[in-house]
Amino acid sequence: MSEWKVIQVSPEDWAKGFSENMHKIVFKEIKPASRDRISYALLVAKADAAIGYVTVRELDDENVYWQFGGVLPQYRRSMTAVKCIEMALEWQKRHSRRIRTYVENVNTPMLRFYLSYGFLIIGTHSFQGRVMVDLLKELHGN
Repeated sequence: MSEWKVIQVSPEDWAKGFSENMHKIVFKEIKPASRDRISYALLVAKADAAIGYVTVRELDDENVYWQFGGVLPQYRRSMTAVKCIEMALEWQKRHSRRIRTYVENVNTPMLRFYLSYGFLIIGTHSFQGRVMVDLLKELHGN
């Protein structure tokens, strides 16, 4: 069985080696690495092959914001994608008490995923003409 791992990547290393390429592959758009304002990124790999990532900004000693992330296109809608996100959640649980994230209201696959993993909708807002759903996940109960 291939070994899964979550690698914490510094903001500097993320900007140099991953940021622009990963964002372009996952979101099919260009985002310059200079726009990142992250505390670290989590790169999820299986057998040394990248499966997915999430960029993380620590808000304080208990709370993080998951900014951008996803799985590579060849793994979408698969058990590999589910395992990737579960690995990132488990890693984050060992380091934080809660996760906040935003998902565009038309991204129903991600909304369904987050809701199925116990994220709660706590609001909405609009950003650049898009409606974003504000989600919160308590990692250690109330």
